Amino acid sequence: GEEGGETMTMATPLLTTRVNATSFSCAQLPTRIARKAATQGKGKQLALQERAKLGRLEPPKALDASICLSVAQEEVAFAALLAAETYLSAKKKKELTGEDTNLFHPSIVVGVIVVSSGLVSSRNELLGKVGLLFTSIAAFAVIGKYAKRFLEAEVGTTEEFPGPKALPAFCIFASLMAFLASTQALTKV
Repeated sequence: GEEGGETMTMATPLLTTRVNATSFSCAQLPTRIARKAATQGKGKQLALQERAKLGRLEPPKALDASICLSVAQEEVAFAALLAAETYLSAKKKKELTGEDTNLFHPSIVVGVIVVSSGLVSSRNELLGKVGLLFTSIAAFAVIGKYAKRFLEAEVGTTEEFPGPKALPAFCIFASLMAFLASTQALTKV
């Protein structure tokens, strides 16, 4: 029944109903419309369809906290490794050749990975998946960069340890681990 207050008429695609604007909250509206449809002889199926149409807005789902925490930590560690390796390689190159290294592209990759880690840490379903996807793409691009450096490195002598190919090989491995962690987490969420 209507308990005082203003009465208004609401038109929906399937029915028209009168609702008392002050007797219930907005969250109860889909239930009331569905009940009204059932009592107007439209049947239970029509009521369920109407409730489904009106109740589509659900709160975002949260991702598993343990997955988000572990992957976010791995991403931050990977970004720190990339930043340190880039800095040390640029410093060594400057000492040997006197050339400055362009740090723009590595900075973007490290930034994308750190931001993606933040998205994953949010535990929001959509943002977490976007973060995992961007980290996977960035890690895959880094694999290509280090593979190119590995192939272009000259062969060292046996007295040179660890040799010029060791660091790119290790970074390929680290990038592969970051790529696999992100893609596996993406399939689990």
